Amino acid sequence: MTAAGRRYWFLSFVARPCDWPGERVKVAAKNRTSPSNIAQDIAMAERQDNDSESRRIIERVARETDPSGTSFIARTAKGARDHVAAADADRSDPIEYWGTRIGRTLGLLIAIGLLVWLVYFVTRS
Repeated sequence: MTAAGRRYWFLSFVARPCDWPGERVKVAAKNRTSPSNIAQDIAMAERQDNDSESRRIIERVARETDPSGTSFIARTAKGARDHVAAADADRSDPIEYWGTRIGRTLGLLIAIGLLVWLVYFVTRS
């Protein structure tokens, strides 16, 4: 199995021109003989950037959906804890950091209060 076949095992029916044997050598030789193809070089570099970004995303999705990893509930609980604790807020600005934490905590308490009120209202009727 080729390197491309291992990397894209779920897309084995897709054969990109740069994955065919010898095509990379031909493209490199073509670019060396005509250095005025700057736009083509830029497009090729952007494609390589897009490919590496796509591989990074695919690896992250595979890591997150791996059954041997942490459970869905543990990941969700950690995400909720980080959200309420404002882990994504800018720590260099204390007003933004504490305002985000207070606002998210109040939002969580209000949501829980509304849920309790809804259950009480439905069971009383």
